[in-house]
Formats: sequence, C-alpha cells, structure tokens
Amino acid sequence: MNLKRSYTISFDEETAKKIEAIKEKTRKTYKEIFLEAIETYLEAFE
Repeated sequence: MNLKRSYTISFDEETAKKIEAIKEKTRKTYKEIFLEAIETYLEAFE
C-alpha cells in the first residue's frame, strides 16, 4: 500500500531566500533538501 501525505510549511522571507539559494546551488528538489535536513536533525539526537 502506498500512502502519500502532503504538508504545508511556511517560512519567513529570509529563510525562504536561503532555501531557494540552496535549491539553486545544489540543484536538489525541495523534498531532497528537507529530507536531508530532517535526517541531520534526527542524527543529532541519537
């Protein structure tokens, strides 16, 4: 079974610009950027 969920995340203007810069620089999708950030965050608490 393949379940999909969608989420909406809001950022302030400064954070949104930083995310856009990462996206342009790395050519990653938003999904890849956020998954990597979540993994890094979770690893910090292991």
